[in-house]
Amino acid sequence: MWPEALRVCREYLPHRLKALQDEYDRESMAESEGSADLLVQKARQWEEGGEYERAVECYLKVCWQVLKM
Repeated sequence: MWPEALRVCREYLPHRLKALQDEYDRESMAESEGSADLLVQKARQWEEGGEYERAVECYLKVCWQVLKM
């Protein structure tokens, strides 16, 4: 559901996109806490959606989680 919400927001409410992306990040990070696989999945979703900056941020979170282990 999030990808569709982000797509619609990007098209019709671009001024609200940053806030929605931040909310999505908070939700997805809470869900994927401790799981590098889920973080990689989220990063790929960002990448496929053309949100490269968000994808890089997510990939970097994977790196930090791996280092903590």
